[in-house]
Amino acid sequence: MTEDNNLAETKKENTDKDLTNIGLALDPNLISLIDNPSGKVNNAVDINMNNDTDANMDSKGQAKSNASESLVNNPYDEFGNLPLSQFIPIVLKQRGIKFSELTEDYLLQQLALHERSNSIETKEQAHQEDIKSDGISSLSSSLIAIPNAEVHIDKDSNTVDFINSTITVEQFQQFKKEIYESVTIALNESSLSLELVSLLLSSVRRQQGMSTMSPLLKKNVPIGSLTADKINTPRVTSHNKEDQDVVRKGWKLRSLKQSQELLKSNFEKLSEIVKREQNYWSNLSNNITEKDVIFKMRDKNSGEKALAIKYGYTDSGSDYRMDRGIALLVNKNDTNNSYYSSTQQQRHNLDRGGLDAEQVLELIPFGGSTTNYNKFGHYVRVRIFDKLEEESDYILTGESRMSESFLALFKGSNNTVKNQISILKFSIFERELMYQLSKEVSDLFQYDCSLEHEKKIVAEVGSSRFEIELLPIDLDFMEAFHQEPPKTNDKKADIIADLLRMLLVVMFKKKLLKNRTEQPLLTREGPISSLYSSSGFGVLLLRPIIGKIRHYNYFILLKKIITDCILELITDSKILEETNNYKSFNYSKYTSNDPSIDTLAKEIHIFDPLIQIPRSEVILSINEYQTLKFVLTSSNYCNALIELTESVGDVTTFTEFKVLEEYLNFSVSRYLSNKVSL
Repeated sequence: MTEDNNLAETKKENTDKDLTNIGLALDPNLISLIDNPSGKVNNAVDINMNNDTDANMDSKGQAKSNASESLVNNPYDEFGNLPLSQFIPIVLKQRGIKFSELTEDYLLQQLALHERSNSIETKEQAHQEDIKSDGISSLSSSLIAIPNAEVHIDKDSNTVDFINSTITVEQFQQFKKEIYESVTIALNESSLSLELVSLLLSSVRRQQGMSTMSPLLKKNVPIGSLTADKINTPRVTSHNKEDQDVVRKGWKLRSLKQSQELLKSNFEKLSEIVKREQNYWSNLSNNITEKDVIFKMRDKNSGEKALAIKYGYTDSGSDYRMDRGIALLVNKNDTNNSYYSSTQQQRHNLDRGGLDAEQVLELIPFGGSTTNYNKFGHYVRVRIFDKLEEESDYILTGESRMSESFLALFKGSNNTVKNQISILKFSIFERELMYQLSKEVSDLFQYDCSLEHEKKIVAEVGSSRFEIELLPIDLDFMEAFHQEPPKTNDKKADIIADLLRMLLVVMFKKKLLKNRTEQPLLTREGPISSLYSSSGFGVLLLRPIIGKIRHYNYFILLKKIITDCILELITDSKILEETNNYKSFNYSKYTSNDPSIDTLAKEIHIFDPLIQIPRSEVILSINEYQTLKFVLTSSNYCNALIELTESVGDVTTFTEFKVLEEYLNFSVSRYLSNKVSL
């Protein structure tokens, strides 16, 4: 028993010596303190590893409980389970002493040191319990004092041992947190390294690599996607090096030649494109004026963007909707191919690198098919037929002719954009004129006006017959234009055609004036809107012209009745005055503060002699004391209203000349009978 005590004492001494030479180690069981977030420490912290080792070896049960709570296996827990024959050599090797030095005195010395440390721990525990009982909760501000603190510096191992040092609880918790984070990072790094090795292994040994892979890596990374290989390059000799240099230079020379050819072809292609664009825009600038409206839009047939020109009169007051008045400006070769086939051919030329510098710009009306498109336009022709005496047949006596300025647009090969715009404007104007005439004729059936078909109107006035027809302008029309001999009423037909066009312009101006004065402007005596509403008729084209002709015929008939019924029967009677005028328009009453509206009203006022209903007066003297005044006017341009005013102030209105003739015969007979009786 004495020998065993000596061995234990010797073991303690050697252990105490060796601890001064062993660097500070951290017990893995301390990691389990992360599960105790409260951070409470009931015992003083002794950094001396000798006390920790002896505390862990106090009992087997306590060692087993610590081992079960530790994160890793603690080698110190296994010492208590070793037999004495194995434990003593380990202690001797750790202490660096011989077995002969493991005496009873050495073991007693170690036991005394252990008891002293236990007494210090007991005092500290009692001190902590007193603090808790007094209600002091801030243990972090207090220091755990350990007496006889010593510091041992080992220069060989470059380590520092703190024996019986002082440390705060906050520092201890911070150290513990840093160690836990370091262990976590190390665990993650090792897991990542293992995943990398498993992925590399899966390309060679699929099953073995998959068995060590994590489920997350299997799900997101394909098996065998990461591999490595070693390429054995043959040793290059001097002869092979020269061949490789020649081949490399050959490839470079070939690439340079190909680049040269590619750059040359692209340069030629771009030069042709620049030349083509230059011709296009110069041609466009030479033919487009500041009055033309040009914009970009997409062709609904090809789906490509193109320039469009507005040739209609919508902005000028036109309400014609049969044609949108928009034409697409396209590049087209001067061939007999259609527009779309030509466009496809040009696109094919672009693809193969060949461009034709010669261009023909052509305007294609938007929204209409190319098959029904007439590039020469349309023309409204007026023809006059006179009735043969004692026969019911009519003979052609006059035909309107196209002006030389418009005829020059259709002649020759001058197919510029400017001429095309003029042709399109002329054509849409003529078609709208025919459209408005067709609407107006529907109200003139009772005055011998009829619409034979959509493009021909017939009006009979007295012994004359007028035909207004919309004709397509083609080569046959232009060839037969100068072959017909002139006729007696050609000038009259030209005047009627020009009057119809002028009246259509007046309609446009009235429409503009109405749009600008939609809300009546307060002026001195009335709204200027009466300029376009005084007539009471929507369309005034054919009606004023027929009214003028019929009024002229009515006036001749009135003079004949006056001559037959009065002048030939009453010897002293004579005509004092004859006047032909129209209802005057006092423009000074209708003014506004807008100069553009005033200008527009003045332009409409110029056509008053043509638009206003004609008025003719005949003043007849019966004797020195009696006069008769005949006023011929109309309520709708085409009918006749005769107002007879006698000297005594009586006014009689007649709507039929036969009734007027009967009235005059009766009145003259009474006058003559009374005169004879006197």
